[in-house]
Amino acid sequence: MKSLPRILGLAFLALILTLTLANCSLSSQQIYSRLKPSIVKLSYRNQPGHGTGFFVPGEKGVCTVLTAAHVVEKEGERLLQTNQDGKFWPVAEVEIFPSDIDLALVTFRPEGGKCNYPALKIGNSESLKTGSSIYISGFPKRGGRSVYQSVSGEISGSGKLGEGYEVSYDALTVGGMSGSPVVDEKGEVVAVHGRSDFEVVESFSSLQGSLSESQRQTFEQAVERVETGLQLTFSWGIPIHFFQEYQQEKDRKRAIALGREREKVKLQGELEKKQQKLEEAERRVRELRQEVEQGEEKLKVEQEELVQNQNPIFPSLGDRLLCRRPRKLWWQQNREQNRVQNQEWFKKFKAWATRPLPSEVEDLPFEERFLVVNYFLFRMAVYFVFWVFYWIFLVVGWILLGLMGLTLLIGCVCLGIGVYRLCLWVYNDGGLREWLKKRLEELKTRWKKLRNNPWEELRNNWSEFWFYWFIVIFFTIYFPVMGIITYRNVCWIQ
Repeated sequence: MKSLPRILGLAFLALILTLTLANCSLSSQQIYSRLKPSIVKLSYRNQPGHGTGFFVPGEKGVCTVLTAAHVVEKEGERLLQTNQDGKFWPVAEVEIFPSDIDLALVTFRPEGGKCNYPALKIGNSESLKTGSSIYISGFPKRGGRSVYQSVSGEISGSGKLGEGYEVSYDALTVGGMSGSPVVDEKGEVVAVHGRSDFEVVESFSSLQGSLSESQRQTFEQAVERVETGLQLTFSWGIPIHFFQEYQQEKDRKRAIALGREREKVKLQGELEKKQQKLEEAERRVRELRQEVEQGEEKLKVEQEELVQNQNPIFPSLGDRLLCRRPRKLWWQQNREQNRVQNQEWFKKFKAWATRPLPSEVEDLPFEERFLVVNYFLFRMAVYFVFWVFYWIFLVVGWILLGLMGLTLLIGCVCLGIGVYRLCLWVYNDGGLREWLKKRLEELKTRWKKLRNNPWEELRNNWSEFWFYWFIVIFFTIYFPVMGIITYRNVCWIQ
């Protein structure tokens, strides 16, 4: 009684497994309905001949078709027609498998960047056994034209022929079905149909010298079946594990290349940071060297002043009072310092504004690429606007300098005219002595009137009076102040 629950549990588990395995197998009608929307016909625009292919998982946004390599090995414009909607697509790229495997990948880019055609599920070709049922769908030649047709058969055995042909079956296939999917009872692709016995004999007859012993025996068996006119001939397919291994190797290489590219970008960023730090250190060293040189020069000048004056309290007072300051040396130092600072600033600004786009920008996501390109355009715009305004200010400065020169010239001309008129006035009055006498008599007369009746005199000649006093006061203050400022800037510069 204790073992009864265990027996019932095992029976229930066996029933579940039996139902699960039964549900894994599909009917032939279900298999053909699944195959139909994924089958394509491959042909050439201006050449005879065609083949079959089927959709497999591939890169996002790209439709990928697996077929036999000998279907697409000819030169010319290839066309691809889908069985689902009958549309024609131009082939974008053909990728032939290496190691003499008769397989190829054909890709095209659909409208909208999305592949709406269903890809067939890839199965396990190692599970194929003699007697297993298989199903094939393709476009055989019938009556001079191609039609969509499905056939079924059984696995007859395995034998290596070369070019990847390692599985044979008794399905009746004809020309045009090369590249068709060979699926098992689960509807999963286990092989890619390549050639029938007749096509094998025709294709491999020139390669007998390169076949191994086992391959030659398999080839001779196919020749015997064809030459004896047996009703039952076999067809040959390439196990799907060649495609899986190729995809894994391709993905691994792509991952390695992407990892190397990311590492390159990372190292490039670190190198740029170190380069910036190095440039900053070199700039700081130059600044410190300039400060040291200026300090040494200033110390040298102060020592010379101390030796010349021999005054412990005011060592440079004599030079300052006598205006013996080495102004030429100071001017050269100041000009050189400004020139170096401007060059450093312009160099840093130009390096920031004209830094090119990184080479890895194409591998960045769209959002990051958008930000990088916008920042690059912003820097170029700032650089352009800066130089436009720089030249505008430069031209305006020269124009203002020219206007100042013109104003000075006009002032000199007016001063010359004034001096000429004064000389002419003096000459008409009988010379300088007579002119001075008349001016002196006028001043005495004016002064007497002012003493006798000052308010009346001021009321009658108030405008002239205030004008003269304004001129006298203005120049009395202006010239001493300008003299002090000039002396301070020229002789007392620190």
